[in-house]
Amino acid sequence: MKQRALPVISTILMLLLIMPVAGAEYKGTVIDQIRPAVGDIPQGFVYGNIPPFARRVIRENPWKFDRPAIKRLTKEIYPDGDPGRVADIHMTILTRPATPFGDDIVCYIIVYNDMTSAKNEIKKITDFVGYNSDRAIVSVRENVVVFLHADDIGDFPIIREMMIKIGERLDNL
Repeated sequence: MKQRALPVISTILMLLLIMPVAGAEYKGTVIDQIRPAVGDIPQGFVYGNIPPFARRVIRENPWKFDRPAIKRLTKEIYPDGDPGRVADIHMTILTRPATPFGDDIVCYIIVYNDMTSAKNEIKKITDFVGYNSDRAIVSVRENVVVFLHADDIGDFPIIREMMIKIGERLDNL
């Protein structure tokens, strides 16, 4: 009996330690680990400039939103977005040099408070991307959504490549 108890107890303890890791929810710190870096900017694109009228809300580019920006812009990112369910949002705006105040490609990384908060919001954003599938792409991991949007459908292959790089970073966490 004692010979069987030790392996059973060991197995139970290992499962208790592994299970929380397998279903771990991400925190806002994940943004710095997966966001597009300078080296990820596709050829022919640069960081976009923030127009003067928008600087009251959007401070810089790239930028991790502060709470007032989350409250004001979540519904602008996707329909019926609930800012109360959002912990953090990161935004990177890329544009062609000829249009420095443009937003040819925008990358959003949204971290929701928890899986319960994320569930309904993920449905909203995936529905939105479904309606815009020729110029938007989304990747979901636990309570993190990476959402890339291009103004021109010709830029879809570019955002697909960007999503692959970001997805690999997220998979390797």
